[in-house]
Amino acid sequence: MKKVVLVVQFLILVMVVASCKHQDERKTILIDGGVDDEQIEMLNGSVKEVLSGDSTKADNFNHIYFDQRGNMVRANAKYISYHDTVYRKVVYKSEYDKYGKRILLKANYSVYPDSCGCNGILKWKFDNKERVIESISDKIRFDHFIEYKYDSLGRVNYKNVWGKMEDPEIYRYKYDNNNHLKSLETYEPEIGNKKGHLVNTINFHYLNFDSHNNWIMMVTGTDTITRKITYY
Repeated sequence: MKKVVLVVQFLILVMVVASCKHQDERKTILIDGGVDDEQIEMLNGSVKEVLSGDSTKADNFNHIYFDQRGNMVRANAKYISYHDTVYRKVVYKSEYDKYGKRILLKANYSVYPDSCGCNGILKWKFDNKERVIESISDKIRFDHFIEYKYDSLGRVNYKNVWGKMEDPEIYRYKYDNNNHLKSLETYEPEIGNKKGHLVNTINFHYLNFDSHNNWIMMVTGTDTITRKITYY
């Protein structure tokens, strides 16, 4: 009888350790960057909040909240745009299929003052591996559609943007040996007799990381961006 109890206790311990290990290795999808130029980042661990900027009292900050399933649920931001202080609130809602896999994320934007026509709904569609593959706008900025593609390691390496009021653009993502985004290249695609060409390159340099290997200080161009990440 004692052996049976010991075996059961051992199996419970193995299950707990495996569960903790799985939770530690969990990836959280962060979709950020604004209403017309969102970027996708895979965060390690069970993320609760991401705060970019010094504090919610700073001139520029972005505070994003996640639920325990790794879904973005709401965000608050304050930033300077054309010498005006802009406030942005977003409410996110995820939808799942009958197997419990996320297939859609909706973002309802509330921007004040709305001088850019940014109020409205943005939707991201997911494939059967729960990777973002499409983004469709609804009354946000100008109508646009974004297509994402991934490399063999599951990282976004291609983004195609086009819309009624926007020039088509192609983005190519390059990563370092630690799977952190190293550079983002913007191209104008080949259209008719017009040859495609590189328009701009943004480089990213990481200065500090937290215990989950998520960056908390990064330099891009002349900007130094800090962020604080809390976990469940």
